[in-house]
This record gives sequence, C-alpha cells and structure tokens, in this order.
Amino acid sequence: MSFEIQQTHNGDCNFLYIKMELCKYSLAEWLSENEYRDLKRMKLWFRQIVSAVDYIHDNGRIHRDLKPRNILFKSEDHLMACDLGIITDEEFMWTIVFMWMDRTFEMGTKMYMAPEQVGWTKYTNKVDVFALGLILAELCI
Repeated sequence: MSFEIQQTHNGDCNFLYIKMELCKYSLAEWLSENEYRDLKRMKLWFRQIVSAVDYIHDNGRIHRDLKPRNILFKSEDHLMACDLGIITDEEFMWTIVFMWMDRTFEMGTKMYMAPEQVGWTKYTNKVDVFALGLILAELCI
C-alpha cells in the first residue's frame, strides 16, 4: 500500500487529500467480467490480499470494509487494498462522546460484514478474516 496524505488550508476551510496510484480496475470488476478462474492465479491473488490485511492487523488496525471493490489491480497480477476510510485502531476506547466512531458501530458493506459487526457488539480484527473468507469464495467460484 502506498499513498500520501496532504492537508491544505484555504481561508476558513481545511482540505484533506489522499493521493493514490491510479489503478485500472478492481477485483469486483475483474470477477464480473471473467468467468474462468485459474486456481494458481487465484491463490497468488489471495496471498497478496491476505498479506495486505496482515500488514493492517500488524499495525493494530482493522480495515472493516474488505470486499472485491476495495481491492485494486496495480498491474495484471499485483493487487492492493484500498478504501481505508473506515479503518480503526484495534485499541480504540469506547466512550459516550465517540460512540459513533467505536468498533461497536455498524461499519462496512453489509454483504461482507461478520455477524458480530452488525449491530452493537464489540468486535476485533477477526471481522476482516470473515470478509477474507467471502472474498476467497468469490475467487474460487
């Protein structure tokens, strides 16, 4: 994952820019346009996705919105995770003031959410593992 964050100030407004590499398409687009799945290639891609999630988890974070649309192709066989907009710190403390930001609030895309992610149940980075399982199933079907 490589990106750059820049913040600028213009009068009374602050702007936050995230610059990322331009990628041609997402895994979701590839899956919808290609029926044939080469198992060797799917394993290669899935290892890259797991590696990206492992990096996120090793840094004490949870992605919370893993899905094929948030996996981009840098090149034909080089994938990267994107859309880190709702990533959270695994140690983020729950308080009344920040309740809407906490890991008890429903965040992500429902179709890829782990059961504990839906509703007000406290969850861990295992929600990303659940989404990985769904992505693996899509790669293999």
